[in-house]
Amino acid sequence: MPDAFGLVGGALNASYDDRQKQNHAEYQVKTAIRQFVPPIILVVGTFGNVMAIIIMRRKEFRSRSSAMPVLMTALAVCDTVLLYTGLLGIWIGAVSGVDFRMEHFLLCKIHTWIVYATFYTDAWILVAMTIERMTSVLKPLKVHATFTRRRGHSIVVGTALFFFAISAHILFGRDVRVNKRGTTRCMAWDEDYKNFFLGAWVWFDLMMHCLLPGIVLITGNAVIIWKVKASTRVSVALGNTRPIHRRRISFLSEAFLLLSLVFLLTTLPISVMNIMEPYLRQLPKDPQTKAVLELAWTVTGIMEYINNAVNFYMFCLSGSVFRREAKAVLTCKAEPETPITASAQRCTKTYSGRLNRSSTQLSNPL
Repeated sequence: MPDAFGLVGGALNASYDDRQKQNHAEYQVKTAIRQFVPPIILVVGTFGNVMAIIIMRRKEFRSRSSAMPVLMTALAVCDTVLLYTGLLGIWIGAVSGVDFRMEHFLLCKIHTWIVYATFYTDAWILVAMTIERMTSVLKPLKVHATFTRRRGHSIVVGTALFFFAISAHILFGRDVRVNKRGTTRCMAWDEDYKNFFLGAWVWFDLMMHCLLPGIVLITGNAVIIWKVKASTRVSVALGNTRPIHRRRISFLSEAFLLLSLVFLLTTLPISVMNIMEPYLRQLPKDPQTKAVLELAWTVTGIMEYINNAVNFYMFCLSGSVFRREAKAVLTCKAEPETPITASAQRCTKTYSGRLNRSSTQLSNPL
């Protein structure tokens, strides 16, 4: 498995070819990307994920009995965990040359386990959100009974437990070891585990992290678009839909498709690189080829984290309520009263007013 941080050892352990590749443009581009791109993604992603959590805690979503607020909060938490366990480590390694996983073998094991399991959990929470949204379009009367808040918690916990359990072999198969070049790495314990990881596990990774979630996202969003457009055509035939509403439906359709494409475009490249790694190892070992491969691993690895930074912005595009709440948070606007709360307050005020009038009449009979 390629090093998640792309570290190939410090200058003291660098071979002559490693020093030679530093003269190539690909190596310099890779270095620049690793030093300057991760901080941007971290800032943009942290802001978006924190905003998503805050919005889900507002009355508009907190008062809902559906699973969507729970799922969206869990997605934002997973995205944040991945940004600060994976991408932050890439940046620290790029600017300091230090891989913190080398400090203790437990850091190597636990960090790799958390990153892989959280990637899978994150993808399938997004799948659950798509299924919930598709159900709300196809069977709007049943969605609240099917996707309750309690069931949302069960989905999140069950998904996390499943993927953390199935990825637990990493705790036994990874360790801090010295490779054939004399460089200390967080790597496979032995050749058998290495063959398993580069064989069966990378295909599992491709299916669970990219292809199956991507297929569900595309299919689910396509069904949503089809159903919404079909309903719009019926409304147009009845003369009940205004042009501005039709433009909004078209915009939402494009936003849903964009959400699916962003997921595939950011997760597929690294999965393909993992599948191709055994073949990439057979390429020439000259400095030029090494520099090109390191650039490819860097670009595909960082692209994977872009998906964890843009979900908030995708939801802003596809949801008018979400967009309105985000604007309210940014402008520090007070939360509107829910209909039940407002009605209760009106009843309380009316009842209090009657009590005050009765007290006045009793104390002043004339």
